[in-house]
Amino acid sequence: MIVNFIELFAYLPPYILKEIINLKLKLTTMSRLNIGFLKFLSIVFFIVLHLGVFGQTWEKINTIDGRVFSMYQNDDIAYVCVWDDLYVGDSFEEPMTKVMDGITWRKMFDHKGRVYLGGHGQFALPNFLSLPMDSYEPTPECVNPIGPDRVSVLDLEIRDDKFYIGTIDDGVQYRNATDCEFEDISPPQLKLTADNSVLHFTEDGGLILGTFNGDLFYSGDLENWEQIGSGFGPMHDVVNFKGDYFMGSTRLRKGVEGGIDNWISVANESAGDLHIFAGSLYAARRSGLYSTEDGVSWTQHTDGLGEVDHDAILHTSGGRLYMGTRDGSIYRLQSTTSIESEELQVEVALSPNPVSTVLSVDTRDYAFNNYAIYTIRGELVQYGEHSSNNTCSISLRGLASGMYVLQLHGEKGTASKKFVVQQ
Repeated sequence: MIVNFIELFAYLPPYILKEIINLKLKLTTMSRLNIGFLKFLSIVFFIVLHLGVFGQTWEKINTIDGRVFSMYQNDDIAYVCVWDDLYVGDSFEEPMTKVMDGITWRKMFDHKGRVYLGGHGQFALPNFLSLPMDSYEPTPECVNPIGPDRVSVLDLEIRDDKFYIGTIDDGVQYRNATDCEFEDISPPQLKLTADNSVLHFTEDGGLILGTFNGDLFYSGDLENWEQIGSGFGPMHDVVNFKGDYFMGSTRLRKGVEGGIDNWISVANESAGDLHIFAGSLYAARRSGLYSTEDGVSWTQHTDGLGEVDHDAILHTSGGRLYMGTRDGSIYRLQSTTSIESEELQVEVALSPNPVSTVLSVDTRDYAFNNYAIYTIRGELVQYGEHSSNNTCSISLRGLASGMYVLQLHGEKGTASKKFVVQQ
């Protein structure tokens, strides 16, 4: 009977369990709490925590035929690319239709009303595609070949209205968002090594370049390059998390004291996609999916997932975290943390927007106590505490031009809004 009663508590929704406990604490002062009730509470919390009620669980929401390579979703359309096929639908959770075959799109991102896709485009296939954000309408004007042989694209970055493209066998190139002319900016050494597989802009505007054979390059001005590391093996991703750089490769690595030329091993196993969501860093490692809030202690995600290896792809859309896997499964993170803030429909006024130095924030009747600024890829670039009211001014000195997301945190939940920095 006791075991069944505890199991009943374990399956109660978190907010109901919280109210029951709060009611009990209100009716009973600490001096009157007996030892039996304290033991009962400790047993309940122990079981609930281990069942994940206050943790995180994943729900499988769709299955696509093939290995997921990239994902994108907004309010109007969703794309999922598997090996050689592109699927489109209303959302990740709805049935999806194959609209293009023969191409593996490795990267997708949005910029000024369009979705850009880069992928394997050898022979007569396109490798750089631009589509409207509200529909799938491929046109000849959207297809942009890179180089004379239509080389394959492995990574895309955007900076100051320029597309930076990492390719197979043809180095790093960039082009303005308004034309189709590409210019080679590869370091000379790259032609003697292997494929470019990772691009990442640093906070000072420099560019990190990682190659498939494990060489690491850096350029502060995008003209002069230096090799700052080697022997890392195939690099899958590099992100900046709370001031420290993390690298997914044959091992999960961390830059010492935020550096990019001195790395230590965080986990002695392969790591693929790295993704920042809700203040945590997620890493798809060989042994499964892990996350960390401080970059030191890692928690493995097992509830609802089973085996997830380093080929998993992570994507944020509409304030939710999604994951695509090697077997074509698509999962959605279901946060069941009773104290986690929910996204609120709050009017957030930002001025000026675009902004260069100081951003003024006004949330009308919504009081917040801290804020975070993320890049459109979900990387945290600035964080600050704030007294609990509805206005503040945020200095943006040091942020490069581009689109960012301001996320405000208050006792009632979170609110967010995009803004543009123009330096």
